Amino acid sequence: MQTNILTIDELVSPLIELLNRNYSVDPNEPYEIPPFGQFGVLEENPDETTIVLPDAILSNEMATRAIATLLWRTGSNALRTETRFSEADPYRTPLRFALLKRAFWLGHLQWDRYLIIDHLDEEVDAEAAEQQIQLLTDYLRQASNLVALEPDDLAMF
Repeated sequence: MQTNILTIDELVSPLIELLNRNYSVDPNEPYEIPPFGQFGVLEENPDETTIVLPDAILSNEMATRAIATLLWRTGSNALRTETRFSEADPYRTPLRFALLKRAFWLGHLQWDRYLIIDHLDEEVDAEAAEQQIQLLTDYLRQASNLVALEPDDLAMF
């Protein structure tokens, strides 16, 4: 009997679908997993994936609030403090989320923004990851759950 092993890309696809459906910024610029090699890395990392955020995300308050809520709900602060969650919070494990911003000079400063999703364990618990993504998509689906952002908070985007 062959088991079907899900990749992180496959595990996060419901989240990408929700962001595109509920928090679309520009129909020509969807949230999506970029093609391999965009960061100039030499090897694909099966333990990590990236979601490109639309360039104009700052023009959509609900979209920025959804991403901020995702970072808050998943405990992204643990990445900065290098701590592991001792409690089994299904919103926070096994996948970790962070926002990455890259700057380029194109005659003016241009930013690209990405959600980076990875995990700490040697193998991701696919069942727990599917549950985590389901909980997060259910949570983000309700606009009343989104965190309010102060003007200074938008600097993270």
